[in-house]
Amino acid sequence: SRCALRVAGEPVSGLADQKRLRITGSSLRDVELAVSKIQETLTDLVRTAVLSDESFAMRSGPTAPADLVPRAPRGSGGSVTVAMLLSKEESAWVIGKRGSKISKLREAAKVSVNDAPVPLFPSNTAVLEISGAPLHEEIDVLRMIIADLMIRAEASNVTQILVPTEHFGAVLGEGGAIIQRISQDTGAVLHQHPAERHGSSVYHLRILDVEGEEGQRLAAAAAVYEEVERASGQGGGGTSRQFLPASAPREGQAALEGPSAHSAHSAHSAHS
Repeated sequence: SRCALRVAGEPVSGLADQKRLRITGSSLRDVELAVSKIQETLTDLVRTAVLSDESFAMRSGPTAPADLVPRAPRGSGGSVTVAMLLSKEESAWVIGKRGSKISKLREAAKVSVNDAPVPLFPSNTAVLEISGAPLHEEIDVLRMIIADLMIRAEASNVTQILVPTEHFGAVLGEGGAIIQRISQDTGAVLHQHPAERHGSSVYHLRILDVEGEEGQRLAAAAAVYEEVERASGQGGGGTSRQFLPASAPREGQAALEGPSAHSAHSAHSAHS
């Protein structure tokens, strides 16, 4: 069928033993052919008794923690903006043909994509911003974006988020204590980029690389923006726990990454 198939890592909220299968193709005809072949395969598995009719029964299962939080009205509590740096290819993927994908995302929050300022950021990059909703809903939009990007053949295990420079110290913590804790709690590896100069001052956003599995990156990003929310005097607390990976990392598994040869920038020290 020439389609790409990917089974989502997380189970479907509210259903037992069910996962989403994403099918990506260049045309509707290819996708329809892929669906037809999957149905034929499932029919063969039933006929050979590998599966039974009971295998397809919908049974209640655990509800995702994020779905248990009451939804607030649009536009309330959304003064913390979640932002990420994307390549032009990634931003085109997120937007979708004729804006089909980003329109779906905008049902949950305000989502915008704009060219990243050069030379502050690498050329051919874009800044995606999620705002106008409570933090846990903005992070849920981020979850959908990360999951969608993982379908790409060129999918990366690094997500670059943008953190307000004025609150970057709060994310680091004294001696890097907070960012180390986030790394240890989530299993993600965090690599900070130095603040970029913008005229006589520093630019208002800093890049933070978040490396790891899909769930680890999401949980780390949620924890980072929770610290930003707390530092900006808007509360904070509880959001990141909704997105923590099911299994905790082993002791010593996570680390805050410093300067590396493959990075385009060197890292600041934890007290900068």
